[in-house]
Amino acid sequence: MKQQLLKSPGEMELREVPSRMPGSDEVRIRVAHIGICGSDIGVWHSEHPFTPLPVVLGHEFCGLLDALGSEVTGLKAGTLVTAMPQIIFGICAACKNGHSINP
Repeated sequence: MKQQLLKSPGEMELREVPSRMPGSDEVRIRVAHIGICGSDIGVWHSEHPFTPLPVVLGHEFCGLLDALGSEVTGLKAGTLVTAMPQIIFGICAACKNGHSINP
């Protein structure tokens, strides 16, 4: 699949990366549309305090489920979805200081 990597402020690299099958309790989304938000602009200028470079931008997106793990229930391939891709563990400085979005 194609991936756009922000290597340094203003420097993008389009690259091909392998696609993998989801784990037993995961799904894979074929991204159809990606939005650009204010934090992406800050990252582009290397001004976002919690996002070091290099990074793949585009955390606001939608797409179709194209593969489901064996333990996934209640979903089917072809369903239009979006996701909250920020994985929050609650142990970094940002989380400990209340700067995270807890689902």
